[in-house]
Amino acid sequence: MMTEKPDSHKRALRRHHDKRKKAWVRKTLGHYFMDSDDPSARRVGIYSRTPKICSCFMCGNPRHYYHEPTIQERRALLKHEESIQKDA
Repeated sequence: MMTEKPDSHKRALRRHHDKRKKAWVRKTLGHYFMDSDDPSARRVGIYSRTPKICSCFMCGNPRHYYHEPTIQERRALLKHEESIQKDA
């Protein structure tokens, strides 16, 4: 039988993950934007909660912008075509 953790443990875990995400964002923002300065706390907070800030054609879903099938759909199509060729 599973026991529920107290709310204080859930909050501590949530804070731990928040701190971990923000540390990762601080480390990687310099790589993405070539920033040598320390990013502001506001910018770190925004990027830690929303990894995809914009939805432009470069960052957004390629299916939406280019009407391309996903990788999974392409693989399934290839497997289907191969199975048809083997049967013929």
